[in-house]
Amino acid sequence: MSGSVDVEVEVPVMSFADLKAALDKLTPEQLAKPVIWVGDDRGGLIQSLGFAEEDAICDEADTGEVFARSEFEEQCADDPERLAQGRVTCKKGSPLLYTDCVSIVDGKG
Repeated sequence: MSGSVDVEVEVPVMSFADLKAALDKLTPEQLAKPVIWVGDDRGGLIQSLGFAEEDAICDEADTGEVFARSEFEEQCADDPERLAQGRVTCKKGSPLLYTDCVSIVDGKG
């Protein structure tokens, strides 16, 4: 890549501070490119940066799904044991990257 900085192919990013440090090493040309994410068989573009409006809770006792705290508490109104087993996976105010999600295998969402 013309004018690129000599960096590792993959840089471990465990926090937004790690991400910022990795981005600080990019050239202006690289920073102007779209932000793309990839996984095993899915990928897409990062559409926006947002912030969690409330805690997100993983329903450890039942489905393993993640719910907004208010929705989870409402669902568990009659099940205090299930409520107690819920695990916070994302704190209110945490930065979030919003994406479009498409299969990199077949191009479908």
